[in-house]
Amino acid sequence: MPEFHRPSVSLRIASHDLVPEQLTALLGCKPSLCQSKGEVFPVTRGRKERIAPIGVWILDAPDRDSGSLSEQIERLFADLNLDPEVWSELHKRYDVSVICGIFMQSGIEGGDISPTASRMLADKGVRLQIDVYAGDSEEQKAAQPGATDNPDGAQ
Repeated sequence: MPEFHRPSVSLRIASHDLVPEQLTALLGCKPSLCQSKGEVFPVTRGRKERIAPIGVWILDAPDRDSGSLSEQIERLFADLNLDPEVWSELHKRYDVSVICGIFMQSGIEGGDISPTASRMLADKGVRLQIDVYAGDSEEQKAAQPGATDNPDGAQ
């Protein structure tokens, strides 16, 4: 079975009282995308602007267009503060998840998550969300984490 055509991994932290600068300092790296609740930001698809309903802090795995799902998860955590107390505090205040977009090219593709990547997620108590996209359409490209005008995840 061929590997997933293109996995794409991002860490997403969200809350109504999220202050992006505090998370950046706590985790020790800059996000790929962040916003505070109530922040106005420009969007695409015909709308002029949007008001963020919640705060989000998103970090995309480096070089998301290459590597297996496990490699991307491992790279995602490579530059973050890994102190267990930090992650325990994060879970008390925020919704924390790793979002894996799986972009398939054919009807049968597969992959796995290595014990190392699984342990990274489990040790930090991070929930894994998997979104699977079939085919290589414009809708699929727009659905990639970080490519959306809806980073809060609301429908």
